[in-house]
Amino acid sequence: MIMIKRFLIAAITILIFFTGQQGSITSAEVNVGIDVYPPDTLRIPATISLFAETPYYANPSGTDVQPLGTFLEHAEVSVIAGAYSWSRGKSWWRVASPDGPVWISPDPWNVVIPPPEKVMLFEDTPIYSIKDHSIDPTAILPAQELQVTGADKMWFYANDPNEKRWIRIHTDTFGEQWVHLPVKRIGYIKPVDYLVYYSNQTLLNDPNYEGPLGSKAGPLFKSILNQTVHVTGEYVTVYNTSYQAETDQGLKYVLEKGRNVVRINEKLSLTSDTPLFTYPNQQVAWMTVLQPQTLDAFEKFEDSTMYHVHTELYDGWINTAYSEPTKLIKTDYGIELNGPHELYRFPNNWFQIMGATIDDRKVQPTGNWKDAEGTEWFLLETKIGKAWFQMNYAKDRILPNDGTPSMQVTFKETILDTVSVKGKDLLVSGTKIGYMKDESPYLSLDYLTKRFGYELVAEDQSNIVVHSKQTPGYSFRLNTLNGEVRTYWNDQVEENFTLQEAPINLDGYIWLKGDEAQRIFGISIDWWTNGFQNFYLFSDEYQVHLPTLPTAVTSHSLSMIANRFQRTVGQNDAKPKELLQLNVRNHTGSQEINWISKETDLGRRSSYNFFQQSGTIPLLQGANSITVEVKIGARILARQYFNVSANTVN
Repeated sequence: MIMIKRFLIAAITILIFFTGQQGSITSAEVNVGIDVYPPDTLRIPATISLFAETPYYANPSGTDVQPLGTFLEHAEVSVIAGAYSWSRGKSWWRVASPDGPVWISPDPWNVVIPPPEKVMLFEDTPIYSIKDHSIDPTAILPAQELQVTGADKMWFYANDPNEKRWIRIHTDTFGEQWVHLPVKRIGYIKPVDYLVYYSNQTLLNDPNYEGPLGSKAGPLFKSILNQTVHVTGEYVTVYNTSYQAETDQGLKYVLEKGRNVVRINEKLSLTSDTPLFTYPNQQVAWMTVLQPQTLDAFEKFEDSTMYHVHTELYDGWINTAYSEPTKLIKTDYGIELNGPHELYRFPNNWFQIMGATIDDRKVQPTGNWKDAEGTEWFLLETKIGKAWFQMNYAKDRILPNDGTPSMQVTFKETILDTVSVKGKDLLVSGTKIGYMKDESPYLSLDYLTKRFGYELVAEDQSNIVVHSKQTPGYSFRLNTLNGEVRTYWNDQVEENFTLQEAPINLDGYIWLKGDEAQRIFGISIDWWTNGFQNFYLFSDEYQVHLPTLPTAVTSHSLSMIANRFQRTVGQNDAKPKELLQLNVRNHTGSQEINWISKETDLGRRSSYNFFQQSGTIPLLQGANSITVEVKIGARILARQYFNVSANTVN
């Protein structure tokens, strides 16, 4: 029966859910930085008794908050989950209460936990009639398992695992006796029955052994290598679990759990090339590759596609998830590689071909394939065999096979500051960079130029010229009195416009309204709140590869493709307000004709979202002046002029 005192908490509703599934209840589930586990023999007791009044909480966020209630002294509570550190010091427990699942953090000396029903002795051990090892022992018992009938109250807690505690046992010959054991040796063997695989494990006679495993003469103990063994028992203490296994050396103990194995008798059909391992998931420079065939599988890892099979060469391990993909997407474009790219025999990071790279050339992949994590792999079929590589979207370039001119714009980095609103001031790391007026931000021109990679040159008292160091071709002239702006590309006038609100000259600084700053600097403002007003002030920077257009065509139009790799924008990421613009114009004579295009979302590629814009540029008979440019707001990132002669008569 649970005894509690309850506190009434007004205006607070807390919901906690417990799945009841086996395994770790991670910090992600309860929003705290601890790992807790369901009851498991001595490691996590199923019930505990509380020796003192103990408050309980909705979350393990600290004991300085108001508790939901209090368990009374001597209350016995059912454990839902606990931390493995409970026997070493104060820790959190998740327990049942009339208020639902709650959290407690009692001192270890205020927790009462019954000793195990049995204790296993692994060495000759003296027994005593009373708890006093200064007297002569009643007898010396050899290694054996004994029934436990009592123990010191704090039998499980010690500052050092080698500290001893008294355990009362029952013997057929001497009746009730006492043994004085280190806490780490108070454990028993839980019978189990399962198979596990070990790649390499030392075999011990005593799972509590902590001495050297080898000497200059060699190992002191036998080992099992690349074997499946039958586990018949788990030796459990409050600190650890060890495993009793049937081996060629007899019944031995290993310290690690191993990988659960299931015995099978299956025909396994391979439909494509598959790597064969001597050890499961072995990462080696050379491996045997099995061609399509049918194999006899005699065991497999539990809940896995890793199989142990018979082959003509030897018994080995294969993972069908690593087989060469059979459902490839045909690649109808080439890739211009820039910089080194590692080559892999199979599309997985485990299978790098040591020392093999390819770089700075155009390649023609046979196909591409996405793995379960969304990573895109490209297949090359060469005279020396198959090889896979990953595209570097920041540097490499997609080139259509049919020669269609193409351009590529790839996100490179975000230059970002978090701006806090304190009263009327706008602060970045405590430094004022602007102020609020009529619910709009006003930003220092000096701050904007320095933070976002510009250089400011004053021509006279009213005119300043600002050059971009990020995009050297772009600059603008600003009249600080009337707000007239003239933008340039390579010193040629691009655009003239007047700001809706002229710059403000105040306290020796020039201030721009946020909306105006976004346009001429190509930056974005994204407001958010965490109880206080803040906004992200940022600029997305791009790597731009402009197309190469032909000088002459016999057509009424010219096809072109624009590939755009933009950063993914999550719920809490900075969201751009000034969007990327891809402009293609034919401005022959007095006419200006925009290209006719459509955009396709090709999904995620690595950390990018891939968009492809394809279309045609209308052409007039004779010479055509074509401009291709990339802009954010008024800021030009890249621009190129082309002269294309068109024969549209046919």
